[in-house]
Amino acid sequence: MKSISSEANMRQAMLPRSLCLAVALSSLGYTSVSAAQSRLALEEIVVTATRRAASLQDVSVAVTAIPESMLQQAGAVSTEDIVALVPSLSMQKGANPRSSSFNVRGIGTQSYSTAVEPSISTVVDGVVMGRSGQSFMQLLDVERVEVLRGPQGTLFGKNASGGVVHIISKDPSEDSGGEVMMAASESGGYRSGATLTGGLADDLAGRLTVFGSHQDGWIYNEFDGSERNENDDWSVRGKLLWDLTDELSLKWSSDYYQKDCDCSQPTIRSVEPIPSLLTELSPVNPGEENTAVNNNGDLSLNVKSYGHALQLDWQLGEYELTSITAQRKWQELYNEDVDQRPISVVGYDQLASIDQDQFTQEFRLASPQDSMINYVVGAFYFKQSVNRTVDRSLLGGHQYGDFTVDTENYAVFGESTLSLNDSLRLIIGGRYTADDVSYVHTASVNIPAIGQMFGVNLADQTNAEDLSGKLALEWDLDSDSLVYLSYAQGYKGPGFSLNVSTQALTPAIEAETSDAFELGLKSNLWDGRLAFNAALFHTAFKGWQTESFVPADGGLGQFQTTNAGAVSTRGLELDVTAQLTENLRAFSGLTLVDAKIDDFKRGPCSFGQTYRGECPTGEQDLSGGVLPGSSDWKLNLMLSYKIPTESLPFDWTLAANITAQDDVQYSVTQDPNTVQGAYELLDLSLGLNDKADQYSTTLSIKNVLDKHYVQGIGSVSSLMLPNGYVQQVPVNHQRTVAIDLRYRW
Repeated sequence: MKSISSEANMRQAMLPRSLCLAVALSSLGYTSVSAAQSRLALEEIVVTATRRAASLQDVSVAVTAIPESMLQQAGAVSTEDIVALVPSLSMQKGANPRSSSFNVRGIGTQSYSTAVEPSISTVVDGVVMGRSGQSFMQLLDVERVEVLRGPQGTLFGKNASGGVVHIISKDPSEDSGGEVMMAASESGGYRSGATLTGGLADDLAGRLTVFGSHQDGWIYNEFDGSERNENDDWSVRGKLLWDLTDELSLKWSSDYYQKDCDCSQPTIRSVEPIPSLLTELSPVNPGEENTAVNNNGDLSLNVKSYGHALQLDWQLGEYELTSITAQRKWQELYNEDVDQRPISVVGYDQLASIDQDQFTQEFRLASPQDSMINYVVGAFYFKQSVNRTVDRSLLGGHQYGDFTVDTENYAVFGESTLSLNDSLRLIIGGRYTADDVSYVHTASVNIPAIGQMFGVNLADQTNAEDLSGKLALEWDLDSDSLVYLSYAQGYKGPGFSLNVSTQALTPAIEAETSDAFELGLKSNLWDGRLAFNAALFHTAFKGWQTESFVPADGGLGQFQTTNAGAVSTRGLELDVTAQLTENLRAFSGLTLVDAKIDDFKRGPCSFGQTYRGECPTGEQDLSGGVLPGSSDWKLNLMLSYKIPTESLPFDWTLAANITAQDDVQYSVTQDPNTVQGAYELLDLSLGLNDKADQYSTTLSIKNVLDKHYVQGIGSVSSLMLPNGYVQQVPVNHQRTVAIDLRYRW
């Protein structure tokens, strides 16, 4: 790897020693009593990271499992909130869901072309989501969230070149029950929801969950006195589970989600101190803690997401056949005023829409797990159509573009485990993938001020094939410790760079591939009261797909997606769960990651770098830079202490959640003005829970230390804001008190 400092070299050299130490501790007898014999032993966590139910401690995959209890304790109500619970997971916050994405181990989506798929796959109940924007949703009646780290090219395959976020919702129960909840925060946030479940007929059970929320805006608009980022959303999910026979069951799931808001409003972080410009923006004062704007344009976002899925589980003797058929639709309508000023500087107003339809079908056959050779084999089909329109006014002219992209993906896959002896197993897996991507693009551009006047009608298609493999060796050190060494390949399909200013056919973007090596440890220590997991990893990516800005004469250019070159990520991950005493539990994670751009000689420049004359040719060598959205280290620690009260019908629970991270660079251009400095956050809560587990009340304080931070920083065209930078300020950028009430039966 290029341009690595001596300090980073020293840190990386120490990583294997940390893992070896952990293995040594495990093998020296720290598991003297089996987990089942310890009264304070941790409960088993079952995951589906290998596409069949297995204990978290028995799978040779780096995966973090977050159960419902932990989500509630952390106050996690949306997928954005799980970033605070998984150090290897981060988020790049854009102006709308389409331009926001998850990162795992420093790898994430760096292009938002309609014809490019995401790098991190989001899966809900076994159904893959085709677009990055679908990743951001309410956590509705969730059983657990699994975050699989690193390429998952064999069993998950589709857009899982960097990792997988798998959300598993609760299934119906034959026993009648339910829950109602209400919550409020001093930031003007209100949430309420209800769940009902129970038997509907013989062998038929149902579950229905509804949820809604409102959030007041927290960005003040000086232009008209409004509050930006106000948000209303609601969702509903229904499930039916029908046990037709002892061997055959059907599960139907339907869900709907809608969001309406004037978000995501950025604020001006810095700008060239031109007196006339500062006077125009007044009373807004650009700065890192700025939470006000002075905008004359409209801002609105409407999102709708819904779908249906039918899962069949058929026990064929000792074998199990699973079929998941799903249809989904996602829509986004977005209106924005890009110049961030109280006057129309270049008349840049934009209305954009996305309409996505997808169909997926997956078949899996799983063999008995207790045989010498066990396996999972399957076939997968994905068909997606995405239509995007952009209607933009600019410099007294007009731009209109219409893009329709069709994608088909076929795959067959399998993974087999061979028991070499009582403690040693060999895993071999592979996935064959075929992709076909085509598009139709029409556009009309009439901007006399810069000489752009054309109309186009373009169409093109590309296809690719790939064979991704996996090879792993598992070794049981003893009955409570597992060491594994794995090599896995990842694959992200081809695409096209589509923009409203595209005037001619451009070469297709080739597929992005990855090769990952991982050495891991899964262990139960201290009589089963301590789960200590570690993973040492190195992943190299070829054909990295990223977005760059290509300048043009007249001061305007366009964003284009290219295969930039090679990038890599390496580091160490630690996950620790411990029952320290009968009433005190700790959950902690630490990630050390070195995510680097190895080769990107013709990289883009930010608007600010160009304005300051730092990129006179419009491009720069970014080799040796850091991957955007990644921190060198990130830590989380969650502590929960139960205070029993014998004389009262309830107990108390004190909880603390600490997250801390190093600097993060938000731009691939390596612009020093797009760096968020290191920060730490502390959340505290006090819960009251009755002994029958029927009702609970939780009083929480988010961001107790009142630390200001942002979730994204971007450079703005100097035609709008000379040397200007904007930022995304989250709702919890300051201390906030909230209360949560729940009743279960």
